[in-house]
Amino acid sequence: RAAPASRGAARPSVRNGRASARRLGVACAAESPTPADVTAAATVAAAEAADDEAAIVVRRLEETSASLRTTGWIAFWAQLVCSVVSTVIVIFSLAFERVSVPGQVGLYLTVFGVATAFLSTFGAYGLMRLGRSLQKAAKAGGEGAASKGQVLQRLVRMVWVNVIGMGATVFGAEAVIGLLVGKSLTSATTALFQNGMYNYQPVLPLDIFLVQASINTIVAHFIGICAALFLLNKIAAPKAATAMA
Repeated sequence: RAAPASRGAARPSVRNGRASARRLGVACAAESPTPADVTAAATVAAAEAADDEAAIVVRRLEETSASLRTTGWIAFWAQLVCSVVSTVIVIFSLAFERVSVPGQVGLYLTVFGVATAFLSTFGAYGLMRLGRSLQKAAKAGGEGAASKGQVLQRLVRMVWVNVIGMGATVFGAEAVIGLLVGKSLTSATTALFQNGMYNYQPVLPLDIFLVQASINTIVAHFIGICAALFLLNKIAAPKAATAMA
């Protein structure tokens, strides 16, 4: 008779054990993440990373925009002043017909250098406009911004324009300076001969004006090269690698 009683007492304990196992299984199931939870967490993490990357892009766009606007403004006005002064001198020089062959070569090369200086000046103005467009794109979250490759290509083109213009102007200045040296030597030796054996060619203000125009043009191109190289170094730096991707 004692055995049935013990069996009856064991049944509640079995039921309690099964209930505890069920509760433990439910708790484990509640604690283990479901695929939906994993997907949601991954989506939130990706969104936060995208927001951080967008903030970095916007900040670097603003920095690039400020650099383009400031450097472009300085280069534009400096090149414009030098180019206008050179243009006035060249126009004044062209009004004279008495120009020797070396002077004509120097004059034509200086004219070409002045033309390329104006082209570089308009390029500097384009940098200011590009900076404003990048500023607007930064306010819009980076939408519609020019790519980094496009900006670098424009700066490289500006460097080549200034290098070609400076080279032509330097050759023109060499021709004019050689002419001045020849006239100076001729003027010194002519005083020793009063019978007119030598053709007297005095140093004219026109030649000196051409030298001044050449120097102003070289300065304009030098400013353009410095501005373009500064922006190239700043934009192509590793820290700005993703600023305009």
